[in-house]
Amino acid sequence: MKILTNDPIGEDLFDGQTHERIAEKIAEQIASPMRFYSPVEGRSLNNVSVIGIEGPWGSGKSNLIRMV
Repeated sequence: MKILTNDPIGEDLFDGQTHERIAEKIAEQIASPMRFYSPVEGRSLNNVSVIGIEGPWGSGKSNLIRMV
């Protein structure tokens, strides 16, 4: 019997390395400063980012975060 854990391993085991490529893009987004203009407040905002990761159980969300 082999017991499987629910812990992210931090490696991309999918064909095509899709999680690796997504993790690289998220890391680039976090590292690059962004500037937005807030029309409500009338001033610019620096380094404002919101990143959402959505998917069913077992799709690799936690693993993706660990890779980032």
